[in-house]
Amino acid sequence: VVWEDPTTNRYILVAGERRWRAAQLAGLTRIPANILPAAQTAPERRAAIALIENLQRRDLTPLEVGTALSAHLERTGLNNRQLAKILGKDPSWISRHLTLLRATGPVLEALKEGLLVDPNTAGIMRGLPLAQQKRLLADAQRNQTRVAQEGAEQIADAQRAQARTSIEGARAVADAQR
Repeated sequence: VVWEDPTTNRYILVAGERRWRAAQLAGLTRIPANILPAAQTAPERRAAIALIENLQRRDLTPLEVGTALSAHLERTGLNNRQLAKILGKDPSWISRHLTLLRATGPVLEALKEGLLVDPNTAGIMRGLPLAQQKRLLADAQRNQTRVAQEGAEQIADAQRAQARTSIEGARAVADAQR
C-alpha cells in the first residue's frame, strides 16, 4: 500500500515493507501496489494502516505490541476505545498490552526474553510476590518453556487460600478471647 506525496510526487510506502524488501532481494523492479486515494492519505490514516500491518507480524512479543500501541496513541491522540475500534479489537486487549509497559523485575525480563507471551499471565504474575515471580521465570528458563498461565494462577490461588486461612484463624483467636 502506497500513497503519492503531493509535495514530492513520489510514492511513500505505507504498508508491505517486508514484501517490498523480498521483491528487491528477488531482483524485481516492479511490484503490484494499492495506491491510496487522496481522501485516505491523512497522516492518521497512514499511521493506522502501518500499525495494523505491523501487528500482523507473527514474531512480535506482547511487549512490542504494547510499545507500538502506546506510540500510536501518543502520535494520534486517540484513546484506547477509539484505537480498539480502528484495529477491530476489544478495548481490554489494548489495555492489557499497554499494562505490560509498566512491568518490572522478573515479569519484564520474561517478556523481553519471550518466556511470557500472554498479557493475562503477565498480569497474574505481576500480582505475585517477587520470590514467586523469580521462581516461575527460573522454571521457564530451565525447562526452555514459556511461563504458563496455569502455574501463575495456581500460585495466586494458593496465596488467596492461605490468606483466607489466616483470616479465619485470626477470627477464631478473636472469638476465643471474647
